Amino acid sequence: MPDVRRILESQIGPKFLTIDLPKSASQDINTVLRTIMQDAVSVTYFLNGSVGNARLDPYVFSEYVVSIGCRLLDFHPLDAENLKQPPERACHMGLAVFLSTLYIQHGRRRFLKYGMVGARLKSTIETCFEDVSAELMLWLLFLGGPSILAAIDESWLMPKIRTILEKLGLQTWQEVRSCLLAFPWICGLHDAPAATLYSDCFSSSKKVISVQDATGFLQGSEKSSNISTCDPS
Repeated sequence: MPDVRRILESQIGPKFLTIDLPKSASQDINTVLRTIMQDAVSVTYFLNGSVGNARLDPYVFSEYVVSIGCRLLDFHPLDAENLKQPPERACHMGLAVFLSTLYIQHGRRRFLKYGMVGARLKSTIETCFEDVSAELMLWLLFLGGPSILAAIDESWLMPKIRTILEKLGLQTWQEVRSCLLAFPWICGLHDAPAATLYSDCFSSSKKVISVQDATGFLQGSEKSSNISTCDPS
């Protein structure tokens, strides 16, 4: 996104940084797809306040969303045959889901539903579950779980989340959140529904895992759930 990057650098100045991807999102992945992923992470890193007072002009943010979407479709259309390499398939699907969460229902701030994206995401999780890193799978589950996969039977989704959490040894929501922030993730949009999913995942489970931090986070999340980049005023 050369043009968009120049706009971002001119508006943000030296605050705009290119963030390195975690190995799980950079190894065995096509250079074009890796660059798209890196651009997405770099902007969300800025939006999450990691470099000070994070605020983007809404039109610049729209250009960023369009740029990521067009390049992603150019690389591999969503309705085309699955990418052969599991890491590429998971990253490509994750970016598609990430973009879909940016189109929220005006006023009610609810995620819109995309049938084809949901079906492809579920297929990707099922076929790549054992073949990609647990960190990458965690991102897919918590990004798509509250939005794209919301209508899918919980008996399918929840055990997969518990399995990944156990693999990574994550015991609290804050530990989960720290892992998710290495990927495209906007705190003001994704944190609250993901924390709810984390809490719900163990609400009916006998396994003792702390959800107090998730509950506390949810109680204070209403004040921080607005996304400044989506407000034209």
